[in-house]
Amino acid sequence: MKITKQRLKEIIKEEITKSLKESKEVHIGNIAKKLDRLEQAVLNAKKGMQNMEQGAADDADLQDIRSTNAYFAKQQEVMNLEDKIELLTKQLKQLKQDQPGQLTRGVKEGAGQLDPDKYYLMDFDSVYKGPFDSYEEAEAAEDVGGLQIKSPKPKFSPEQIAAAKARAAKFGL
Repeated sequence: MKITKQRLKEIIKEEITKSLKESKEVHIGNIAKKLDRLEQAVLNAKKGMQNMEQGAADDADLQDIRSTNAYFAKQQEVMNLEDKIELLTKQLKQLKQDQPGQLTRGVKEGAGQLDPDKYYLMDFDSVYKGPFDSYEEAEAAEDVGGLQIKSPKPKFSPEQIAAAKARAAKFGL
């Protein structure tokens, strides 16, 4: 039986797609398991804080307990764990999308269509969301994930660019 080049390409493509899908499913499963462990760790830390508080005889004693280093460390642990849970939940949500292309891709950064006084959520040179009036507003946007917050405003003045070019030319660059 002879296999044509076209059929061989199709078979290879099918196998690669199948392999990637299985890897993605395993990764999603691992994140879900990690989320479960982190949520359990939050419950345990909160229970530890409650146990410390139960030893208080009155309000003054409770304030003393809440001001100890051990209690503060438990509070920090809970906050750190909750931050990790939030990040992993966002990553899980993004991974569960059928295709990465479901995120809307916008204009290219250098296309001259972006407002230089605004901020955008970008992945390399593609705009996902924007424009935002401030860096803080872009940072507060939902699903920032691994996207970068950028402004197309030049980072250097035209004079600084000209001076850098002159220095480069001086050295033959």
